[in-house]
Amino acid sequence: MQHIRSVPATNHSSFVHPELLKCSHVFVRVDEVRRPLQQPYSGPHQVFKRTDKCFELDLNGKPTTVSMDRLKPAFFCQEPRDIHLGVTPDAPDKDFITRSGRTSRRVIRFQAI
Repeated sequence: MQHIRSVPATNHSSFVHPELLKCSHVFVRVDEVRRPLQQPYSGPHQVFKRTDKCFELDLNGKPTTVSMDRLKPAFFCQEPRDIHLGVTPDAPDKDFITRSGRTSRRVIRFQAI
């Protein structure tokens, strides 16, 4: 038992998302006891300034310094600018009479753009 030595611990650095260093908005982790179905992150918040370990963000209208460990990058969808949402006249909406004599209208659930 006297000859057993402990294994030295490995030194790992914490993970930093590559996009965190160049994103314009971030989510901030809420470090408090959460109620059921409460979101774990707040945001997105705009980034004003970056340092090695801290970011200066716009939280509730005030510039606030937040540690990098609590941040997560926010990604926004790039929406196409030229969207034409027109109604295509594929089939006219006509009433038709069933065999029992009732008038019925065609139900349009999905329309192709």
